[in-house]
Amino acid sequence: MALKVPRLAKSRNGVFFVRVLWRDATGKRHIKQISLQTKQPALARVLALKFNFEIEATHPMGSKKIPDLLGLNPLKITTATGEVVDFDPSNPAEAAYADKIIHQAREQAQTQVQMSQAQLNELQSQHLEKMRTSEAAFRQLEAQQDPYRYASHSITATAAISLKDALEQHYGEEDRRGHAAKTMLEKKAVFADFLGFFGDSPLSDITRERIGMKDGWRDTEYKRPNEKHPDKKRSGNTLEKRRGYLSKFFEWAHDAGKYPRDNPMTQKMATKAEMNLQRTPWAEFTNGDIKALFGASYAKEMDKPDFYWLPLMALFSGARLGELARLELSTFEEVDGVKCYRIQDGKTLESRRTVPIHSQLLALGLWDYAQALKDKGEIFLIPHRPQDPPRTPKNKRTRDPEKMTGRQWGLWVQQCGINDPKKVFHSFRSTAITDLHNTEAKVAAIQRSVGHTSPEMAGVHGNSYVRGIALKNLQTAMEHLSHSQVDFQALKLQDPTFAAFFAHEEAKKNSPEAIERAQKLARYEKAKAEREERNRDKRKTAPKKQTQ
Repeated sequence: MALKVPRLAKSRNGVFFVRVLWRDATGKRHIKQISLQTKQPALARVLALKFNFEIEATHPMGSKKIPDLLGLNPLKITTATGEVVDFDPSNPAEAAYADKIIHQAREQAQTQVQMSQAQLNELQSQHLEKMRTSEAAFRQLEAQQDPYRYASHSITATAAISLKDALEQHYGEEDRRGHAAKTMLEKKAVFADFLGFFGDSPLSDITRERIGMKDGWRDTEYKRPNEKHPDKKRSGNTLEKRRGYLSKFFEWAHDAGKYPRDNPMTQKMATKAEMNLQRTPWAEFTNGDIKALFGASYAKEMDKPDFYWLPLMALFSGARLGELARLELSTFEEVDGVKCYRIQDGKTLESRRTVPIHSQLLALGLWDYAQALKDKGEIFLIPHRPQDPPRTPKNKRTRDPEKMTGRQWGLWVQQCGINDPKKVFHSFRSTAITDLHNTEAKVAAIQRSVGHTSPEMAGVHGNSYVRGIALKNLQTAMEHLSHSQVDFQALKLQDPTFAAFFAHEEAKKNSPEAIERAQKLARYEKAKAEREERNRDKRKTAPKKQTQ
């Protein structure tokens, strides 16, 4: 807590001054303000204390006599010749002399402050050295008492790992655990940003202080622009997700004995309240919306297999667009008399589930479509869209199956006169969940069908019971999604297998233009691989930078 100094005040411009009050012989009250000509609080307190000392040497502040407190005149000062005279602040000559005393005191105080700072730095260095010595002694004692624990968590100079190597090891382990492809791409981007900020320094050099300091990692994260909207900053949800990836990395590094400190990424980037405010609650489709979207012109406008089938599948399952667009044909099977498909590449562990195919979809020909593709030897439900296209300057994943369908669906929603920006493809999810809750479907079946887990069900038996629900019961629950306001018979195609479409696509693949594009892409990929190999060799042979 800062010392409160008498007579010290600060102007509205932030400049400190001392204020002297006194009464003349007639009892008239006077005020004199003398600028200390500084905005530094520490220096101002030193100057004011020295000034008060000069005054109170002849008039103690501790005096409780009322006349003494009121009789601040005369005040004594010592002149340059050593003579003690009365000080009258109203006298210009004496006021100027007082200003001179202040100027001398300021110079002395500045010297003292600089000396104090040097002494403080020296004390800090000594304290840090003592801390290092104490930590080393503690580790030595810990090793004697529990050699296994010490050996698994210590880092020697020869065993220290670089940030780059640690990130690569952790990423490899995460990839082997079978996380969704989108999640792994997000992790890769976060790790690349983190490595770009700190460089390939020793992992043990990264501390909580370096992360949280001014212009450190946290400040840089807050300033990063939004990828979709460069004029905006990233949302708290995105920042917190990125922090979570790094927090998990440091937990892994600590447990593996590669990082000697506690997790430095535990401080959240945003509170739950802030994230809830920033979330976009997607609006549900009303019955009128669904009737308009799946009207008689739907089949004509949505004339490609993914445009036609994916919205219908989402309508009767509440599945996410990415889950449906990346379905493999091998997941379409009949289990216990129920035709279904398995979502294997879900967003979370709970989202990996088996979904019964609605009777309305079977009537429209979805099962026939999948079987026809299987007979042709295709792998994916949407085979004409590249599932993992290479990143090139001209192809920045713009042909991902979910992006193409999402774009087309957005145009179709507007064409149907629905202008609410909160009504998107993901609205099928909230619509299906709401409709199921409004029926006689059991909550556990609803959660299992759409791949959700609720806090209310995550008790001792909740998750086990949800996972153990029979497929027949899930089918019964999903059949509650009837959407009787839509004439599905009018949506049925003459050829639900899209045989003519795929024949045309095959012809385009074998055209001279397509062959030339494929050869050009192969040359690009080969050159890229060779360039990356050369860069790896250069990094291996280049001398490592000395860390300060």
